[in-house]
This record gives sequence, structure tokens and C-alpha cells, in this order.
Amino acid sequence: MDHKEEKFLFLKNWIENLESHTIQCPFPFESPLNKFLEDIYHVGVSFYMGIETWQVCFSLLEELPKRKIELTFQEKYLDDRLLQEVHQINYQGSINRLLIIDAWSVFESNLYDVIREYLNQETIVYLCKQGVREYMSLVKRSEVVGLDLAKIDKKRTVNEVSKLPIPYLLTEVFKLCENYQGDYKEDIKFLENLGRWRNMMHNSFVNYGTELDFSVGRFRYFVPRNGSITLLDSDGNQVSHISGFPLLIDRLIEIWENFSLSIKAQNDTGLSPIA
Repeated sequence: MDHKEEKFLFLKNWIENLESHTIQCPFPFESPLNKFLEDIYHVGVSFYMGIETWQVCFSLLEELPKRKIELTFQEKYLDDRLLQEVHQINYQGSINRLLIIDAWSVFESNLYDVIREYLNQETIVYLCKQGVREYMSLVKRSEVVGLDLAKIDKKRTVNEVSKLPIPYLLTEVFKLCENYQGDYKEDIKFLENLGRWRNMMHNSFVNYGTELDFSVGRFRYFVPRNGSITLLDSDGNQVSHISGFPLLIDRLIEIWENFSLSIKAQNDTGLSPIA
């Protein structure tokens, strides 16, 4: 099996696995617990299509000289730039970036929907107020008077829960879980790392913060301070990102499913699994 076929089979199996999660989800379609799996599947399909479309272009370009039929409009304008390594690397980087950014956005939006559905209004109001206090603790007290604090506090309504940072909300949300199957502390840590990893996608894969170093499966994801993203195998060798990035999505799904099956709504207002 050559490298191209091996890569195709990996992505094909990965997409089929993503789809199986949506089929086996025990929650009703309208539940955000189910919607996340549907959304993440479509994100994965876009990643798969982007890579395979690029590969089809390669194959077509290689075959064009052998064909003796009239070329299509698109084929006439294919050129050797597609085969240049620098363009291959940049394109793969763009596909990786979209995968992580879209996956994190799907996670964020559905988590906020879970909060709205499973937490009661009193808790949501409390979280919003605490969020205000947390922000304001960073401001010198001499710079803020009581009236200003009151105005800020008033603006943080229950409808603005989506403005609160994910790390702040994770611990509170995990408190709703009973008999959680994973290690919630490790899972929260992974989510925090993935959030930082996602933020680096906006900085051309460069980390301007503290060192980031975590592992998922056989891969180590390492980013030194002011350095670029590096994906390493268990022996410390730099490896291709083709499987490393999808594995982050697999880990995110694992956490979401453990979370979904153990969350208990306050006052039993949330949706339960389908019997």
C-alpha cells in the first residue's frame, strides 16, 4: 500500500467513525448533546473533502500529459504550482487550521446551548455575575467607581452567557455530571490545551504565550514559547499532521460523549436519552 492509499484509507475510516457517533447518539435530534456530534461530523467531512480534492488535483495533473482528448477549461489552467512542496505544506496547514477552528467553534456553541438548557436561571445569573467580578478584579480599584461597576453588572444579562470564557464555565458545567466515566480533571485540562491550540491557528501556528505541551494517543503536541507548532511521535520524531489533527477531534468527541451520558439537569429540565 503506497502513502496516498494509506492516507485515503485513514481519512475514510475516520469519517465513517465520526458518522457512527451520530447514528448511535442516544439523545433526540434537537438536543445540543446530539447536535454537537452532527456538527462535528460535518466539520470532519469538510476536512476530508479538502484533502481528497487536493489529491485528485495532483493525480489529474500527473495524468494530463498522457491524455489525448480535449482538455476541460479547468484542466487547461492546472499547472506545476500544485506540485510544489511549499504550496502543499501551506494548503495542508490551511486545512488543519480550519479543522481545529471549526471544531472548537462547534464545541463552544453547543456547550453554551447545554448551559442554557441544563442550568437553571439562578445558576446562569450567578455565573454571569461572577464572570463580571472576575474581569473587574483585573482592573485597579482606583480606576472604577461603584456606579461604573453597577452599569457593567447590569449589562451582563443571562442572554450573554456566551460571552463568558469557556475555561471559566467548564468546572461549573462538570459539576452537573454524575458517575462521569472519564477523568474530568484531565479532560478539562485537555479542553484548556485545545482552546490554546485553537488560538494559535490565528497566529500562523505560532505560540506567543507560555509553553504548551500535551499528549493524545501516540502523539505529543508541543509548542515552545514564541515557537511554532510541532507534532511528535512517541520517539520524539516530528511527524505528519494528517492523523495528528483528527486525533484531537476524536479526543474531543470522547469527552463530549462521557459528559453527555453523565450530565444531570438542574430541576430535571434537560433532555434525557431516548429509552
